[in-house]
Order: sequence, then C-alpha cells, then structure tokens
Amino acid sequence: MCNHLRVIERAHPDPHELRTWRAFLEAHARVTSELDRRLRESGCGLDLREYDLLVHLAEAAALPDAGLRLRDLAARVLLNPSNVTRRLEGLAQRGLVERRPDPSDGRGVIAVLTPAGRRILRRTASVHLPDVKELVFRTPDSDLDEVGRFLEQIATSDMPATE
Repeated sequence: MCNHLRVIERAHPDPHELRTWRAFLEAHARVTSELDRRLRESGCGLDLREYDLLVHLAEAAALPDAGLRLRDLAARVLLNPSNVTRRLEGLAQRGLVERRPDPSDGRGVIAVLTPAGRRILRRTASVHLPDVKELVFRTPDSDLDEVGRFLEQIATSDMPATE
C-alpha cells in the first residue's frame, strides 16, 4: 500500500519538470524501440539488449581475457541478474561470450567476450551507430553539453540498486 504521508510531504515536479520528464520517457521509448527494430532487421544477429551486453563486456576488457561478474554486468545494463544470465546463455550458445568461474570467488561467474563476439560487435556497431546519430542527434544542438551533463548527473547519482 502506498505511504500517503510520505507522498504528501515530498515535493512534486512543477509543470515544466513534468513536461521534461514525459519528453524524456517518450524519447527513450521511441528511440530504443526503433533502434531495436533496426538492429533486428539489419541481419547483424543481435537485438539492442544483446548489443548493449556485448558493448559493456568489450569496454571491461582491458586485457584480452578480462570480463565482468554477472552481477556487475547486470548493474551496468540495468537488467536483473536472471535476465542477464538468460541472455548470456543464448550469447554463449552462439559462441559470442564465454562464462568462466570467478577465480577470486568460486560461486561467481565472469562473462568474457569471445573473438567471435568482438567481430559481431564491430559489424553491428557499423550499422547501429549511424542509426543512433540519425535518430538522436539529427540537428546540431548547442545545448548538447548541458543535456549530457544533466543526464550524467542523474545516471551517476546514488539510487537504490536495480533488482
């Protein structure tokens, strides 16, 4: 049940903030839906969530065999651990990632991008990134730095962990 006292005591967004919030939600939904559709139709073999998982694994790979613990990967991609596990199983079956025991903790699992995963990621990026440019950055925007700072501030603020 909703804690009405807590709701009443907290400040509500003003109309300008609500318009901004709704615009953000709609833009996010429309862009991610269209990017996912385009990736699926591209023939590259990845959907948007799979692409995102591979990007995070590639970014974590400072060394050739470096990877991420599944719980850390789940936090980066904002998915719950069971969803990450299920998607990684499919990517592993396709030879794009490898699941290895965590040498520092026998209970943990580390996901590592394979050479085949790196190749498909490069091919997919060559299709996906121009689509990002087209859909998100259509016109030069002098406020882009400000918007970037605003979104980064929200993205890096302390919030409860994703379940």
